[in-house]
Amino acid sequence: MTSNLGSQWILELGVDQREELERRIEEALRLHFRPEFLNRLDEIVIFHSLTREQLREIVDLGVCYFNLGDTAAAEKLFQLALARDPNQPVALFNLGIVSQQRGDHKTALGYLHRALMSNPPEEMKKSLMDAMQRSFQASGATPPPIPEGR
Repeated sequence: MTSNLGSQWILELGVDQREELERRIEEALRLHFRPEFLNRLDEIVIFHSLTREQLREIVDLGVCYFNLGDTAAAEKLFQLALARDPNQPVALFNLGIVSQQRGDHKTALGYLHRALMSNPPEEMKKSLMDAMQRSFQASGATPPPIPEGR
């Protein structure tokens, strides 16, 4: 069973104040659940948010799977990264490429557009624009004008 009880304290206190965090979460559990239920639990595990570095490692691993041809595993990792950071440009870009390979150019354009709007690194912009152009051509749609500086 999972619960979001105490999640505000996980974000607020983090791992630095572990004892206080555990105390507050146990208090929230006692206020929310009956003692009969809590006595049946074997263990309470507190999950912390992913750090930016961990998120970058997940995306890097997804790129590795993608390069090895395992697009299903890559897609799962990119989706995991987006669950934490919906504007992660590398994950969005790669999901767009995976969608292109499946022939789903409408979805590809959505991901690629989001990647472009998420302030991607400068070295990524040309690849993004090229990928968007390929999807527009494949879908027969007319590309909108691209604003200067993007």
